[in-house]
Amino acid sequence: MTDSAQLIEIEKVFGLSPQLARLLQLLLSKDRVRKTDISDLISTFHSARPHHNADRMAIYRLRSRMRNHGVMVLVQYGEGYYLSAADKSVLRGRLRTPLPVS
Repeated sequence: MTDSAQLIEIEKVFGLSPQLARLLQLLLSKDRVRKTDISDLISTFHSARPHHNADRMAIYRLRSRMRNHGVMVLVQYGEGYYLSAADKSVLRGRLRTPLPVS
């Protein structure tokens, strides 16, 4: 399955915007996602320079939507944001197509 097809499935299954679906896909594919990774992601969706708190706002929105699915987006100071192995397993189990295991 293509990357865009996976994103569409993530959007539908979890009720996310394209930006938040891409952020979730990033969290599923990496051990840690740094602030710069999120800022780079956000800048691909907007032509203007992102707000200095755009990364935290995106994480806040993703956390609130994923809470409904029993999943927590965690942070390790100085390292970045991440999902626990158990939460990654739960999320992958809800998708028809396999995502890379980090």
